[in-house]
Amino acid sequence: MHTHIHPVVLRVVARLAREYAIPYVRASVEPFWPAARCGQQRLVRKLCRWTVFGTLGARSRRQLRRLGLQTADRAVGVLDPGHLTEEFLRCYLKRLTEGVIEIFFHPAVATLEPGRQCPPHYQRAEELRALCSPQVRQLIESRGIQLTNFRKLAELTNA
Repeated sequence: MHTHIHPVVLRVVARLAREYAIPYVRASVEPFWPAARCGQQRLVRKLCRWTVFGTLGARSRRQLRRLGLQTADRAVGVLDPGHLTEEFLRCYLKRLTEGVIEIFFHPAVATLEPGRQCPPHYQRAEELRALCSPQVRQLIESRGIQLTNFRKLAELTNA
């Protein structure tokens, strides 16, 4: 759960990334305002998470990049994990700016028993529906958003 951005753990992660030639390391930085606008619920929780993850994530990103490692420019889903519904995702995609943006999903067909892997309040089936939504796909295409993964990004960087 993002423990790698803790300053002590980050040193180990950076060393291992360099040792194993892993070019991209997660540095979870999500801007507050798009997340707040696209999901009006849980604003206090989002603000608390943003304070912690925004500070540690930005620090981690600077350190990783100084060490020659790549990170996404921004993240989506850090401030309200498990709640990337279709409505939220469509709202957020309309506000995306250029750059590499990592989106965190926890999709599943059904919610797991309480205490198993993801917290029970995660809307896992809703996130799966958002990922499979034709309207989301159409929005991605109409906005010219290019879907990729870190392996492909690393190949482009090293090409």
